[in-house]
Amino acid sequence: MDYYNYNNVRIRVNNQDLLADTASFSVGTNVAKSDRIDQKGAFGYAPAGGIKTSVTLSFHVQAADPFWASTHNNDTTYSLDAAGLTLQTGYLTSYKFSASPHSLVKITVGLDFYEDFGGTFTPTILPDEKRNYLKYSNMTLTLQGINITSRVLSMDYDIGNRIDPVYKIGNVTPSEVRFGEKTTSLGLSTYNIFEALPYQGKEVQVNASLGDMTYRIKGILKAKSINFGVGSKLTSDLSIEQNSYGEEPTVTNSAPSAFNTATSTWLTITGTSLSNVTAVYFNKGIRSNEIKVTSDTEILVKVPKFATSGPYRVITPAGEASSTIIISNPIFKS
Repeated sequence: MDYYNYNNVRIRVNNQDLLADTASFSVGTNVAKSDRIDQKGAFGYAPAGGIKTSVTLSFHVQAADPFWASTHNNDTTYSLDAAGLTLQTGYLTSYKFSASPHSLVKITVGLDFYEDFGGTFTPTILPDEKRNYLKYSNMTLTLQGINITSRVLSMDYDIGNRIDPVYKIGNVTPSEVRFGEKTTSLGLSTYNIFEALPYQGKEVQVNASLGDMTYRIKGILKAKSINFGVGSKLTSDLSIEQNSYGEEPTVTNSAPSAFNTATSTWLTITGTSLSNVTAVYFNKGIRSNEIKVTSDTEILVKVPKFATSGPYRVITPAGEASSTIIISNPIFKS
């Protein structure tokens, strides 16, 4: 019997080699027991959700890691090949960047694939290579515009993405994947810089540049502490958090483009990132009372009784988009 170790597993992400120091994969599905009361002693299991493969990878980087794009673009997807076992479409659910002086920068990511493995496991032997990984000393860190690189003991930068798959009845693969809230947090342990952050609740901006990558967080100071001991320097621990909700919406079309309230009730608006719409305002701030979400790219909006031609705005927690429409409204005809 053959036994394999990590030297036999070649990992490729979006067709780029990635030297991971740890990797784990788990596949499962959400099932519920279904009792058949018209059959003696009969029961079975039916899918209540879908197949999901969860992947965790940790690795060091030389210039830019392949997952950095998802730290600012939610809709970036990834393919993965682990020694011939393949997954085609994955979504970043977590991203952690950690660094401390005199150490290598380490990145840990979590991915969800709504599919099972394909392909066949084909072990290989990877050649020995000399790699120059990025270290903390390659990084520049600023807080409120002040360079604090030399005063930092450690930093942990975390992103959590909520992914919401949408299933049709009986399906085990999603018909659509929606992006929910993104939470970005930063933990800093520093030599005392307390005077720069006088109170909790203050908005704080931190920028970290490393190789080809830039990490930014502009969030609220959630917690802080100061520590001191005999024979040691004063230190501070800071916790900063920022949240956003999916991607900003866009509006590409409205149908019909010339709307007549005497013959029509519902306006169809198409675009992107529309599934989390919270309000639609027509000209002069008149708000629609009814909105139906049909997909992430289409909503139906009930045109208010007193709506007039002009601009309208679609609002989501991530931002807003606007367009214009011509409305024929008999209420305003003389």
